[in-house]
Amino acid sequence: NALAALASGGGATLDSPPVFALAPLAAAATGAAASPPLVVDPDDKRRMRCYSPADMRELCASVPAHTAHDVDVMVRSVRRAVARARWGESSFGDRRRVLRTMMIAVERNQRDFAEASCRETGKTQLEAMLGEVLTTCEKLRWLINNCESCLQPESRSVGAMLHKRAWCEWRPFGVIGIIIPWNYPIHNVFSHVAACIASGNAAVVKVSEWATWSSAYVESVLHGVLKACGLPPELVTFVRGFGDAGAAVVEHVDKVVFIGSPHVGKLVMRAAADTLTPVVLELGGKDPFVVMENADLEHVVDNCLRGAFLNNGQNCIACERVYAYESIYDKFVAAVAARIDLIKCGDWRDAQQDVGAMVMSGNAAKLEALIADAVAKGARVVRGGKWVSGDGQYMQPTLLADCTHDMRVVNEEAFGPIMTVLKVFGDDDDAAVEMANSTEYSLSCSVYSSDATRAEHVARRIYSGMCVVNDFGIAYFVQSLPFGGVRASGFGKFGGIEGLRGLCLTRSFVVDRFGKPAKVPPMLQYPTMRNVHIVVRHIVSLFYGNTLTIKLRDGLWPLLRALVARGVADDVDAPRKQD
Repeated sequence: NALAALASGGGATLDSPPVFALAPLAAAATGAAASPPLVVDPDDKRRMRCYSPADMRELCASVPAHTAHDVDVMVRSVRRAVARARWGESSFGDRRRVLRTMMIAVERNQRDFAEASCRETGKTQLEAMLGEVLTTCEKLRWLINNCESCLQPESRSVGAMLHKRAWCEWRPFGVIGIIIPWNYPIHNVFSHVAACIASGNAAVVKVSEWATWSSAYVESVLHGVLKACGLPPELVTFVRGFGDAGAAVVEHVDKVVFIGSPHVGKLVMRAAADTLTPVVLELGGKDPFVVMENADLEHVVDNCLRGAFLNNGQNCIACERVYAYESIYDKFVAAVAARIDLIKCGDWRDAQQDVGAMVMSGNAAKLEALIADAVAKGARVVRGGKWVSGDGQYMQPTLLADCTHDMRVVNEEAFGPIMTVLKVFGDDDDAAVEMANSTEYSLSCSVYSSDATRAEHVARRIYSGMCVVNDFGIAYFVQSLPFGGVRASGFGKFGGIEGLRGLCLTRSFVVDRFGKPAKVPPMLQYPTMRNVHIVVRHIVSLFYGNTLTIKLRDGLWPLLRALVARGVADDVDAPRKQD
């Protein structure tokens, strides 16, 4: 059910969105149960199965996976579209028109977008509205209002070269490869595609094989938007397939933005090395939440519950490690346990559910193994820890107390509804910082205290790409900020001015300030004058000497003598007493 743009707006200004209509989301097929629950079609290894983890029913017939050859052909088509539309030279008015049309498409069809995500991932309706729709609209709003100012040429200082002007400018790379995960199948596409459009690039989107079904709907919407704006739909091209298709994307595009695991991120880097393709890697996290003894307990519990169980913990910035100070530890654990008892876990079609389904069937064994390892090493399963019986893939929200750093669950990204709590003995800030910095991940962190200055001081000492005081995940919603981590969490940024400029070639420009080119000084022309290197040494002393005496004695006076003599005498380089 492709969405089509029915009409472009007559008389609309270049910067305004066209008038257009979109078809509604088609009803998903109520297919047979996906057994076994695998994405690869057991009858044809080059086809992908699409099923809902909420009830394990197939959403559609299996979908063919693109091959490396398919990707090659597709990227060639994208490059032809870019050249045909002269998209790299597009005005910011052209780009804003597309972005505003995207905003209209999302706002007017927000129920369909949310439902598409719910069907594909099993997340709750609230989580879909927050994570897929609201956040996408905020991203579009920021880009519409700021893309031009972020990418305007920026004047730079010329130092002593006062007869010159210098600036930096940002030119589109051309074709950006976007390899995204399944946890937010709507927002992950719109967010990065919008940034590509805002920066004058085309996008080749490799969606996860676990989010194939909803990608067809998103693709049809975006193609409808582009057509309504009079642009070729190939400017946003979707690739569906397995690892070989992703590797082909890396091989053929001009830059890659990858979001996924450290293991696959390393494979992307190796593939990109062959073509020297620049990459941005966001590889997940094991975010620490530091709860000081004077923190507002009710506020902290609210934030940690949402941080740990939002989207079933399938978030790169999830609250996976809580470091509760000794004085508040028991109260914190008890308060969290009491609130978990009230959480409802089940089918997204019941709007009252708090936590939905788990997407990947293989995560069941992984999460059970992490919990078993923790229990064997002394952790307490205070709540949850089991899979919910029934048709879908559901796990109870789990609270593990008395955890230690020798447990796998404290060091490995769980990507599931598990909150681990560790005690900070002696309410020691230094110990909390050391514990927070103990894993290989460094994406984000949160610190809670009634003393904001103290919390900020601790947060600054935690090695991570983002820090939040007395809140959770808000740095991602603030679209002016760059998003990304360090160490095993990856490198590079998307979002904010840094992310937008990162999709462009940064080019340095220098021109003559007064139009007429400055001639090369005679003493530097070939053949050069005798002992001219001594003149350069005196120029260095004049401009960079650290005292007035040096500037005059070793800089200005010898230069004046040389100018008067219209040359450089041998005795100009006579030894000088050291200051």
